[in-house]
Formats: sequence, C-alpha cells, structure tokens
Amino acid sequence: MVSYSKVLGMVSYSKVLEMVSYSKVLGMVSYSKVLGMVSYSKVLGMVSYSKVLGMVSYSKVLGMVSYSKVLGMVSYSRVLGMVSYSKVLGMVSYSKVLGMVSYSKVLGMVSYSKVLGMVSYSKVLGMVSYSKVLGMVSYSKVLGMVSYSRVVRNG
Repeated sequence: MVSYSKVLGMVSYSKVLEMVSYSKVLGMVSYSKVLGMVSYSKVLGMVSYSKVLGMVSYSKVLGMVSYSKVLGMVSYSRVLGMVSYSKVLGMVSYSKVLGMVSYSKVLGMVSYSKVLGMVSYSKVLGMVSYSKVLGMVSYSKVLGMVSYSRVVRNG
C-alpha cells in the first residue's frame, strides 16, 4: 500500500491492492484505476475519460467532443462543428450539420446525402440510385439495368 502527498502543489497519490488513485488540485486533475476500470478527469480543460470493462467514454466540454465505445458500439459527436458518428453492430451513421452531410450504412445498405450541393446517393442490395439536384443529374442502376439523365439549363 503506497500513499504519497505533496501539499503546496496539492498532489496526492495512493496505491492499494492494484487500485490507483491520483489527484492534482490546482490543475484539477483526477485519475483513478480500480480493477481495470480507469477514470480520468481534468476540470479546467473539462476533459473526462473513463474505461470500464472494455466500455470507453470520453468527453471534452469546451470543444464539445463526446466519444463512447461500448461492446463494439461506437458513438462520436462534436458539437461546434456539429459532427455525429455512430457505429453499432456494423451499422454506421455519420452526419455533419453545418455542411449538412448525412451518411449511413446498415447491413450493406448505404445512404448518403449532402444538402447544400443537394447530392443524394443510396445503394441497397446492389441497387444504386444517385441524384444531384442543382446540376440536375439522376443516375440509377438496378439489377444491371442503368438509367441516366442529365438536364442542362441554358443561361
């Protein structure tokens, strides 16, 4: 059992039966490890990290980043750039809000859209559909049959 403390710099460290706890007060850092479970936090930069039984959670508040991984399921979000990403059992969902991009992949089925450029793309069981609205392009492929159209506007 190990215990260490330093008061002016306010550092405390202890180790008891492979359980580790570490804290630093002025920089406001806290770290603990208990039976393979890890928790880490830093308050001024507002970072929190924890790992429990293969489940990982990470967040950073000022940059507004949140990340979690639980049993192969991944969720990621960043708020100022407004990015959200999740992966659950091979199903992937991705979105970015300011650029307005949405992407999802579920069981081999892919859907992609971008709103400002107005692009939509989907692939479902070998069937492909693609459209672009401002340039007015439409493309589809279904079971080896291809359909394509393009509309050109004269200025």
